[in-house]
Amino acid sequence: MAMSSDFQDRFPHHGTRRIPHPSVDFLPAIYNSPWRRRCERATIALVEIFYTPCECFRMSSPAKCILLVGHCNVDGPRLQKVLGHEFKQARIERINSQADLERAVSAGADLLLINREPVGFAIEGMQIIRDLQQMRPQAKVMLISDFPEAQAQALLAGALQGFGKSQLGTQAIKELVAAALE
Repeated sequence: MAMSSDFQDRFPHHGTRRIPHPSVDFLPAIYNSPWRRRCERATIALVEIFYTPCECFRMSSPAKCILLVGHCNVDGPRLQKVLGHEFKQARIERINSQADLERAVSAGADLLLINREPVGFAIEGMQIIRDLQQMRPQAKVMLISDFPEAQAQALLAGALQGFGKSQLGTQAIKELVAAALE
C-alpha cells in the first residue's frame, strides 16, 4: 500500500528513517556524561543530609514513637501489627542498623524495644542497652526476650521491665508499653 503524498508531506520521516527516541538513542551519551555523575553526587549528598530513618522524627508529629530495634523480618512486622493495634496513635518503626539507631536516639524516640539478639547489629541487645544508657540516660528502653535472666540483666543495665515475644497480644504487654510511653 503506497502512502499518499499528503501523508508524506505532513510526516516526512515516516517510513523512510527512524526518528531518534531520547530514552533509547541518547542514553549512552547521558549515562557517560560528567554532568550525570555530578547530579548523582549531589543527590547522594542531599539524601544523606535530609534522610530520617523514622517518620516520627518530624517535628510536627504529636504521635509517640516506638522503635523496634534489631527485630527480624518475621518478628518485626508481628510486633508492629500487635503494637499498632493497641496504640493506634503511635508511630512504630523498625531500626536495623547502627547508623539508624544513632540518628533515632539523637532525634529522641519515646520508647525503644530492643531484641536480645538484634538483626543488623554487630553487638548484642544487652550491649545496645548499656550504650544507650551511657549516651542518653533518659531514654526509655525495653528488652524483648523470653529469657528471665536476660530481663534481669536488662533491668540492672537500666532498662524498663521488658517482655517476651511469646507474650504478644496479652494485657501485660499493653500495660508495660502504656506505662513506658507516659
